[in-house]
This record gives sequence, structure tokens and C-alpha cells, in this order.
Amino acid sequence: MSSCYSKLTLLFLALVLCLSSCNLPNQATSVSTTEPAITNVPTLPLATHTPIPLPTETVTVIPTATHIVISITASGGNINIRRGPGVGYNPISAFQNGQIAAASARSDDNKWLYIPIPGVDGQFGWVSAITQFSAITGDISLLPVMTVPPFESAYIRNCTFHEMLIKPVNIKVPDQTFSPKNNVQFNPGDYEVFDTTDTGGKPIQTIQLREGNTFDINKDSLDNLYACP
Repeated sequence: MSSCYSKLTLLFLALVLCLSSCNLPNQATSVSTTEPAITNVPTLPLATHTPIPLPTETVTVIPTATHIVISITASGGNINIRRGPGVGYNPISAFQNGQIAAASARSDDNKWLYIPIPGVDGQFGWVSAITQFSAITGDISLLPVMTVPPFESAYIRNCTFHEMLIKPVNIKVPDQTFSPKNNVQFNPGDYEVFDTTDTGGKPIQTIQLREGNTFDINKDSLDNLYACP
């Protein structure tokens, strides 16, 4: 009887303890995965965002010389003004002794200058910078280089049987029996033809030779007429 009472007492105590544990507050903590709400925070003015400028490329400008004046003077004589920078181009005017002009360009070898033709508005030509009649002021190399198409060759051909002398360059042109040596290249310009067999020394013909042309000497000092074969 006492053992049965003991068992009932133990069962009663176990039931009391079980009921007590169910009424205790849960002390376990949990971690929230969301941002907690914030309340009662005073409203503050929004910060003003001042953008920071991005770095920009800096270009350094090197000052160049301005108002460069390179002048040429015809000193002690006249100079041909030619269509291009070389004696193979047609003469188009004359740069007379004492005249001065400002050059605006040069040839790549610095031997010719591009100038306005004195007394002719809007027209230009080339003068030699290396003749004894050229006086230069300034550094030619500072001028820009100008290029032009090449010239067309010009020739004087002797169709007679007499040797001819071409002045003022004093070049002799063989007679036609020496062909093709009787066809000689000359620079464009004005020439006089003399028969070397004529002791009188009078010109037979005058020539105004231009680019791309061939002038035929077709008579001698005896007024004999010829045609080149």
C-alpha cells in the first residue's frame, strides 16, 4: 500500500513540474533579418551634393612667331619673276633694281621666294634668292614651303647647215647634220640667233621661248631657208 502511495506521489509531482514549465516565458532570442524601424527621429535637411569635376586634358599652346616679314630687294640689277621656282619656268614679269617685296613662301631648297608682283594686284611669282642681285632680310627657313607642278622643257633646234650661236647665254647649237644634238634644251626667255659663219655679227632671228615649245632656226645668214627632217 505504501509503495502504491509513493508512485502516486511521484506522478503528481511530475505533473506539477510539467505544468509549471509551460507557463514560463520563452527566454530564447532570435536574430532579425530585416532593418529595424527607426521612430521619433527629427527631420534633418538633405545634404547638398557638389559634383567634383573630372580631370580634363590640358593642351599647352606654344606661341608662334607672328608677323614674320622676310623681304627681298632687287639690288644692283633686275631679276626675272617666274611662274615657278626655277629657271625652267616662264618669266612672267621683272623685279626691277631697287624694288622690295615681302615673301610669303619659299621653295624646299630655299633658293626661290614667292612674292607679289610689284604694281600688279593679286598676282604672284617666284624670284631667285641666290643671285648676286638678291638682298634678303630675315630667315628664309621660317617661311612655309610651297610646291608647284614641274615645268615643261623648251628647246631650240637648228635646221640649217650652219652652226648657230644663241645669245645672251652664248651657247652654240650644231647644224642639222649632227642630229639629234642640234636640238638643245633652253630655259624660257628671250634670245637672239647668230650665224657663226657671219663676220657681220647681226642676229638672224629673235626668239621668245616659252615652256613646252620648240623653236626651229630655219634660215642662215645668207637667207637660205631650211626645214628640219
